[in-house]
Amino acid sequence: MATTDEDFIEILNAEQQVDLDRLRQAAWHGIPDSVRGHVWTYLLGVKKADKSHEHQRLEELSDNEAQFVVKRLRGEINRYCQNRKQLIIQQSAITDFEHTLLRIISTHLNQHLDSPFSSTFVYLCGPFVYCIHDEEEGYQAFEKLLSMLEMWQQTRDLNDRLSHFLMLFRSLIPDLYQTFLDEEISFKELATSWFEYLLSKQLPLECVLRLWDTYFSSPDGLSLHPYVCLALLSYLKDEIEDMDFSEIHTLLQRLPMVDMDKIISHALRFKYECMERGMSDLL
Repeated sequence: MATTDEDFIEILNAEQQVDLDRLRQAAWHGIPDSVRGHVWTYLLGVKKADKSHEHQRLEELSDNEAQFVVKRLRGEINRYCQNRKQLIIQQSAITDFEHTLLRIISTHLNQHLDSPFSSTFVYLCGPFVYCIHDEEEGYQAFEKLLSMLEMWQQTRDLNDRLSHFLMLFRSLIPDLYQTFLDEEISFKELATSWFEYLLSKQLPLECVLRLWDTYFSSPDGLSLHPYVCLALLSYLKDEIEDMDFSEIHTLLQRLPMVDMDKIISHALRFKYECMERGMSDLL
C-alpha cells in the first residue's frame, strides 16, 4: 500500500534521526513525486539519518569539468531530453536540465579519469536531475548508484549473468522464448542494454522513477532487476507474439508505459518461484 506525502514528510521531519527502516519500508511501495528526491538522498546515503551532520557541505564541483564537455556528451543529453521533454518541462526549463546533467557527468569524468564516457551515464543520471534539485546532491546520488551497479556487477560476470537470465527466460516463459527463436531475435544483446541501463533508457521516465523507488529502498534492491526484466517480457508477451522481427526490436528498445506496481509484484513472484525451484542463485 502506497504511503502518502504526509507520511513521508513526518518521517523526514524527525527532529534528531530519520528512521531509515521505516523510510525504506514506505519507499518500497512507491514515493510521491513531491518528496521523491528528498527520500532518495537518504536511501542512497547522500544525506545522513543523523541530522547533526547535515551542516557538512558536499564536495564542490570541479572547475576543470569544461574539458570533458564533448560533442558526444551534448548530443546524448539532447536526445535524452527531447524524448522526455513533456515531463521535464514540468520541473524545469530544458536548457537548465541539460546544463545540470552536463555538469554532473562532466564532474564524474573529471573525478574518475580512468572512467571513459559512456552513454549509460546520461540515462542513469537523468532521473536524479529530474527529482533532486540540489546539484551537488544529484551528483552524489549518481555516484552512489554507479557504486551500487559496480558492486552488483562484481558478484557475477555480466556474460555469465546474461546466460543464466536467458535460461530462466526459457524456463519461465517458454512460449515467448520460442517466439524469439522463430523470429531469430538475439535477445542477449537487448538484455545487455536492459541490464547496463537498469531500464532507464528503455522505459518512460515515470516508470523508471517508480522502479528505482523499490531498488533504492533495499540494500540488495538491484538483485530484483533480472526478475523485473522477466516480468516485463511476460507482461508484453501477447503483444510481442503478434509482431514481426522489426516491431519486436523497436518495442524492446523503447518500452511502453506500464503499471510498475504490477510489474514489481510479478517480478517478486518470479523471484520466489525461482527460489522454490532452486534457481535463484543463477542471477
